[in-house]
Amino acid sequence: MSEQTVRTPESVQKEIRNRRHKAELPLFVINSIIGPVFLCIAGIVLFGEYGIVDLIKEGLENAEITETSPEFSAFLIGFIAVFASIGAIGFVCYLIILSLIEYYKGYASNMAYGIRVSEENFPEIYAKVKEFSKLLGFKKEPEVYVEQMNGTINAYASWVPGKDYVHLNAEVIELLYLEHKDLDTISFIMGHEFGHLYYKHTKLHYNFFANLANIIPIFGQKFMGPLLQRAREYSVDRVAQVLTDDKCGAETMMFISAGRHVYKYVNVDNYMSYVNKDKNFIEKFARFVTNLTASHPINPLRTKAILDPTHKSGRLF
Repeated sequence: MSEQTVRTPESVQKEIRNRRHKAELPLFVINSIIGPVFLCIAGIVLFGEYGIVDLIKEGLENAEITETSPEFSAFLIGFIAVFASIGAIGFVCYLIILSLIEYYKGYASNMAYGIRVSEENFPEIYAKVKEFSKLLGFKKEPEVYVEQMNGTINAYASWVPGKDYVHLNAEVIELLYLEHKDLDTISFIMGHEFGHLYYKHTKLHYNFFANLANIIPIFGQKFMGPLLQRAREYSVDRVAQVLTDDKCGAETMMFISAGRHVYKYVNVDNYMSYVNKDKNFIEKFARFVTNLTASHPINPLRTKAILDPTHKSGRLF
């Protein structure tokens, strides 16, 4: 038997880039553009020829408020334009400050209520922190916190200036320490969150541009934003697969679906037989609608992508 190939950060990162969802970067660019385009169109409607401002000026002239003074009309348009520009810049600064406050509040909550993973506390998890950080080329190991959340199964990655961190609900890792001694599943979950850090999904500047589409009511908020989010989730699932040598991805999906106590008893092949069977119109439509505005791909599609031996990009619709 040949010796197991030693993985290097370069080889791991190359494989991760090759598996990234093909739609993620194009959707990021589109989301970054369509919001400003929408604002430009709104500006044209307001300030362009026959726009609202032009109509206001015409109304003022017809009411003989300006009489024969074109200077007043020019002053009015200039004043509105300057006021709108200052307002837009101020609003952006306000959003940045508000976002930073929320980032720091989240980090402060982890420090206040969570237990930081270390060589003494949860050493098996800390070993994975060191391993994944090295493989992903992180200059600084992310901090990992464990906090009980009243039974909720969840994990997330976040950031504050100069620091990345991962939050693990205690209910997630109970399966490792109390019940199944299942390090593979917890490694996949951590690998998924480390994937968000690797692709900088948590950074303020990334989220600023990614969320510009939310300026557009309904279409941006309910369609384009979730569409990009689903592509990102597929991408970081692939990161987790690479970091864990394609172990336990499907089982992790069963953990999310069935819960930490019984997920080991779910037959994945039987589950996928229902996912892959020919579905009637009502079943297809129900899954389509559920997935359409979801921030994460629905579990059948996500599991199917994880089990795909060719590692194709997962379905977004």
